[in-house]
Amino acid sequence: MTSLKKFIDQLSLKEGISYLIVLFSIVFVVFHLYTGYFGSMEAHIQRSLHLMLGLVIFYLNEIRKGKSRADKIFGWVAIVGIFASIGYVFVRYDWITLERFALVTPLSTLEIVLAIALIVIIIDVVRRLVGKALVIIVCIFLAYPLVGVYLPGLLQTRKISITELLDLVYLGTEGIFGITLGVSATMIALYIIFGAFITTTGAGNLLYDISAATVGKHQGGPAKIAVVASGLMGSISGVPTANVVTTGTLTIPMMKKLGFNPVFAGAVEAAASTGGQFLPPVMGAVTFLMMAFTGLSYSQIMLYALIPALLYYFSVYFNVHLEAIRLNLPSIESVKTVKDTMKDYGHLIIPIMVLVFMLIMGYSPSMAGSLSTIILIVFSSFKKTTRMSLKTLLEGIEAGAVSCMIVISTCAVAGIVIGVIRYTGIGQKMSSVLVTLGGSNLFLVLVLIAISTIVLGMGMPPVPSYIMQLGLTLPAMLSLGLPVHVAHLFIFYYSGLSLITPPIAVASYAAAGIANANPMKTGWVAFRMVIPSFIIPFLFVMNPALIMDGAPLDIVVSALTAVVGIYLFNAFAIGYLKYQMNLWERLLSLIAAILFVLPMWQTVVPGIVIYAFLHIIQMKKKKLAESLKTIEINKEQTT
Repeated sequence: MTSLKKFIDQLSLKEGISYLIVLFSIVFVVFHLYTGYFGSMEAHIQRSLHLMLGLVIFYLNEIRKGKSRADKIFGWVAIVGIFASIGYVFVRYDWITLERFALVTPLSTLEIVLAIALIVIIIDVVRRLVGKALVIIVCIFLAYPLVGVYLPGLLQTRKISITELLDLVYLGTEGIFGITLGVSATMIALYIIFGAFITTTGAGNLLYDISAATVGKHQGGPAKIAVVASGLMGSISGVPTANVVTTGTLTIPMMKKLGFNPVFAGAVEAAASTGGQFLPPVMGAVTFLMMAFTGLSYSQIMLYALIPALLYYFSVYFNVHLEAIRLNLPSIESVKTVKDTMKDYGHLIIPIMVLVFMLIMGYSPSMAGSLSTIILIVFSSFKKTTRMSLKTLLEGIEAGAVSCMIVISTCAVAGIVIGVIRYTGIGQKMSSVLVTLGGSNLFLVLVLIAISTIVLGMGMPPVPSYIMQLGLTLPAMLSLGLPVHVAHLFIFYYSGLSLITPPIAVASYAAAGIANANPMKTGWVAFRMVIPSFIIPFLFVMNPALIMDGAPLDIVVSALTAVVGIYLFNAFAIGYLKYQMNLWERLLSLIAAILFVLPMWQTVVPGIVIYAFLHIIQMKKKKLAESLKTIEINKEQTT
């Protein structure tokens, strides 16, 4: 017993574990770069290696951080379970895919044990990385097939045995090793690795400095830098919480230093970082899933998503701008010029341009992500300011591998969820309920779906939230005649917004940690900032021109009127345009905003009239206030 304890302690030495993590991270990154460029392996092999390497790296990292011997022992037991359960799928690949009859050939005792072990391990990883909310939902979906036969009404399903469920989840093509993990293994991981090297090489500094040079000297400059920098960085990394940590460590301390309230500073960063998953070229992990489920090309999805994403950022920027004027927030006196920035980091634009070019030209996202990452690593060596030492390179590799853990685990459990939904038919039943509740009215059904997506998505990454809604609510939208791409974009948008919706606003909590602010207050302030953005999905449902579906003139006019409408929505929400607004002025602002965003040119003219009237009133109030202030100052000087 003593020798076993010594062996565990020796294995768990931090230095030795760190070497193992780096080794597995190198294998992980090289595997994805190689298969991304030269082509993926057979589906089960690609997915099983992806999951195995990812889970092993996670538990090695947990062992390194573990304080008690029990934690370390559990970590090593989990690693053995990972190699056994996933290794079995890898080794028996030919038999599973070619000879075995899914849901017909009975599971052996070994397969039952391995299936349970892998499910428990994945749920444990999700619990540690994401939290209890997703664990509870996954457990509900795992329990539903077993108890569904006893439930009343629409929830009732046929009797499903536990071995049948384990077969579906473990050895089937719609369980753990289903399409969601496949997308993670072939595309998502590559872009997370690319995002990690953007940070490691200093390309993130390039994006930050360009943002500072562009908007830093404007009123509220630090907050505006956060909006622009987080948008640029998030459009490449596509991971909101990682984006908060990356840009927030620069923008939040700067905002606080110049007198910004910590809660406001954290909220701005959270709101800005959340939008990165909507903004091309890379967007978020859900985009790659959308490709798989819709059959659309990446360039098509980029095109559809562009205007709604820009509207989101206009909304956050307008909110910050109006708040900056209302609160008289400071600007930054001196910022690095674009010219100086380009001298140090300009060469790192080329890998980003290569990525965008390849995606637009129709190359596979896997090849584009792989080649762009390799070019980024090579180009970083061209200048001393960005040249990576061996240590920095290994840190980038480890950061890229470790950053993939949330996506890998959530894609694995998302596969379980979608497998159960499809196998039990609960999705069609829930869609029927939605259509009935909405009275076959598309608008009411969409409101119900928006609420459902946000509530069920709280505390979860966008991937499982999106996957759940695909099974539960997408059929309802399609049955009411909504085009496939519009329906998917609608769900995609609200799955992302759940990250910033209290009470479980994950992105806001991450920003609050950096700002040393109250997480709940930060969450509510960030939510207030993006409230106007919650109408954007309804705008592109009503007006397809906002997703580039229409004549060029219609697209331009619709985009411009939507921008004005979003601006007025923010003025209404804040209560400030040129001066503090009273109640009826805010109502006028809301009415004008609605008139601008409606997809009818007849409403734009009265919208312009109301906006002009409101603008005149606000300017008069502002001038009057300035005159009174001048008189007051003169009185003080004379006395």
